[in-house]
Amino acid sequence: MSFPKNASSRIGTLDKKWDVIIVGGGITGAGIFRDLAGMGYRVLLVEQADFAFGTSSRSSKLVHGGLRYLANAQFNVTYESVREREHLQKQYPNLVKPLEFLIPIYDQYKHGASFFNVGLNLYDIFGSKWKHGSYSLEEMDKRYPLLNKQALRSVLYYYDAEVDDARLVMRVISEGISHGGIALNYCKANTVLRDNTGQVDGIQVVDTLTEEEMELHAAVIVNATGPWTDELRSQVVAGSVIRKLRGSHFLVQRKRLPVEQAFTLFHPRDGRALFIIPWQGMTMVGTTDLDHPASYEREKPEPFMTSKEMDYLLTAVNTMFPTAKISETDIISSFAGLRPIVTMGDMAPSKASRTHRIFADKNLFSIAGGKLTTYQRMAADLIQRILPL
Repeated sequence: MSFPKNASSRIGTLDKKWDVIIVGGGITGAGIFRDLAGMGYRVLLVEQADFAFGTSSRSSKLVHGGLRYLANAQFNVTYESVREREHLQKQYPNLVKPLEFLIPIYDQYKHGASFFNVGLNLYDIFGSKWKHGSYSLEEMDKRYPLLNKQALRSVLYYYDAEVDDARLVMRVISEGISHGGIALNYCKANTVLRDNTGQVDGIQVVDTLTEEEMELHAAVIVNATGPWTDELRSQVVAGSVIRKLRGSHFLVQRKRLPVEQAFTLFHPRDGRALFIIPWQGMTMVGTTDLDHPASYEREKPEPFMTSKEMDYLLTAVNTMFPTAKISETDIISSFAGLRPIVTMGDMAPSKASRTHRIFADKNLFSIAGGKLTTYQRMAADLIQRILPL
């Protein structure tokens, strides 16, 4: 199917019946879309804004195993993530590229180098590669004269990977289109439709550019809207399953904080792991991990970095690079994304599980949780649940 150039007739050209309709044009929806289209199903993907508009363009730009998950005993998450990282680097070598990380170990840290080496050994075993070690303090002094040397005991290194998250989403969607799928942005799913037995059998959509409305039907409706999962699911079943956690970052000029490798550091206040990452000619600092209350969304529809988060990140940077004296005036830009964490009570945000879950509600299948790195595993699990159609 080809769409006319006249936007006023975009959704008017759509077929009314599909095998699967996917709501949500982030990395999760994109992965499901590509795989189903590749299997020969008639699949439609709709996104109310730009593709990758939400969480999938506001991440830390990492494809990583997540060392901190090991500390929280989430071994399955780390294993799956490391394996997926290795696969993605082979699958998309021009997008997913190796990135060296440094971990300076200080006396005041809760754990010493031996503790981190155990985790890094597991990391390498999971990835079937031996890619970690240590640098001498003399070498680090030459490379990073701004690095805090007081009480510095050792510096470890390991490898993860970086990615332009939005570009990855677009690549995956384009692959789905090449397999015959149809993807439409600025097309909002407003209302869930049901048959006479109460089962979900379609959605009512609106073209947000023209306000044209249309009813579309499918054997299965997939809800892949991430942090906004509850908004569509609540039309079918009561209760919420998503805890929105905000992660904020800021960027400074590379000359103000010159790093050639990424740094893993631990905040002096709460010990949380943070990253300092070289990114497209700048240096990126993040991330936070805080509940995002509904009052914030009413204030601003898009998530934003608060002044407290900025101070929190500045404190971390200036503890590790004290002579750099990074301040608010050095910040070029900031961004924040929402993590769609499956609700687990009052657990501290940094300890909440990043595993994904699938909720089947009267033929509406909602997938929530997970992370960018494991999107292909998430897609495979969802497809296994809905087949055969």
